[in-house]
Amino acid sequence: MSAENPLFKAILKAASNALKKLHEKGNYEPKDLLEIPEFKALHDNTNALFSSTIQFEVSNTLKAYLEKDAFVFSGLRTHAQLADARSYLKDEKGNVRSYNDFEQKVLKLNAQYNQNYLQAEYNFAIQSGLSAEKWETFSDDDKRYYLQYRTAKDGKVRDSHAALDETTLPKSDPFWSSYMPPNGWNCRCTTVEVLASDYTKDDSAEAIARGEKATTQIGKNGKNKAEMFRFNPGAEKKIFPPKNAYTPKHCKGGKVDMSGLIGVASIVLSLEDEKCETKKMLEKEAKIRQVIIERNKLKEWAKKEIPADKGIEIITKVPFLEKSYLFRAAIGKIATAGHKNPSEKFIIVRNIKNELKNAKYIGWAEDRIINGVKKHPDVDYWKYYLIEKNNIEHYVCVKKTYNSINKIYSIEDKNGFADIIGIKKENPIR
Repeated sequence: MSAENPLFKAILKAASNALKKLHEKGNYEPKDLLEIPEFKALHDNTNALFSSTIQFEVSNTLKAYLEKDAFVFSGLRTHAQLADARSYLKDEKGNVRSYNDFEQKVLKLNAQYNQNYLQAEYNFAIQSGLSAEKWETFSDDDKRYYLQYRTAKDGKVRDSHAALDETTLPKSDPFWSSYMPPNGWNCRCTTVEVLASDYTKDDSAEAIARGEKATTQIGKNGKNKAEMFRFNPGAEKKIFPPKNAYTPKHCKGGKVDMSGLIGVASIVLSLEDEKCETKKMLEKEAKIRQVIIERNKLKEWAKKEIPADKGIEIITKVPFLEKSYLFRAAIGKIATAGHKNPSEKFIIVRNIKNELKNAKYIGWAEDRIINGVKKHPDVDYWKYYLIEKNNIEHYVCVKKTYNSINKIYSIEDKNGFADIIGIKKENPIR
């Protein structure tokens, strides 16, 4: 374990507190992970360690995906620790163990998770994150550039990985879908971009065969333990292997998919069901946290960039923009309104002046009447614009007030915009 890294020490301390709480509570179930302070602290500290590896220059979108993956992975490994420790709460006769007996049983478990496994996972996260960064910056021009696999070229390199050294193929080759490094725990291999004119392209089928051998390690149960490393961190936007040991293998909608599992022991199905429940819960929480993080970033940006008294003045050729958009008045709504891609939406918001210049006018609509009363008394009518960026549609909803001020009210995704009714194409009369 990295003794000098305070994040490792924080995890060990949090794990000790979590195990004490587990014995005191006498049980553990998935919902406790986000509710019991001691369990939550272990998850948060683990997530802090893995998230600390995302320090490179990547797009906001990729960073959001990697942070989500780190959060979910940290939660699933914390769940695995607590579920394993739970099995030691009672002895073989079903009697509750004393804390001293329980502690002796879980000391080895704690060392296994929070020293041995943790160091290897941390090292993997560093290499995987760098791999994701490179993949995002590598050129898609297969005629001019190739990618080349490189090892650390020292005595510690595994023979199977050495066989991949200097494998040279275009970025579009299927080899990179499965064998983009790292290809195992503590793998130090990397990939570089090279000029196609300087190197000879390898045979794809032969390279894939070498990659398959490098990621084959048959365990005692006859299964390939290294197969999970066959993924591309950048293309899949993940730091950890999607099929890692902590992730459930038979989930469907947060529950166990029973197809093909007939005859499996009930205790195994129960544990898998817990994993499914935990994964669904963590993914939901990760999405909520990401929105909060991005919303706070947006608000901080707004405080610095938008004058409190008048907002942003935009002179543009967008249809029906008479003078300016008063932006700040609706900043809270823009930041909190739902959107499937909050990170992408906030990129639009932060660069709204330029983005609006390329917006497509959709139409206008009267304000809704509810029980004979206008929903928004200050609105003369609404105007709607479409901004398309990175294959994502953003619908800008604008208030036209009675004093002829345009105010951006919200930026919606396609589903949110679908709820808007009565849109007219012709120019508004007033």
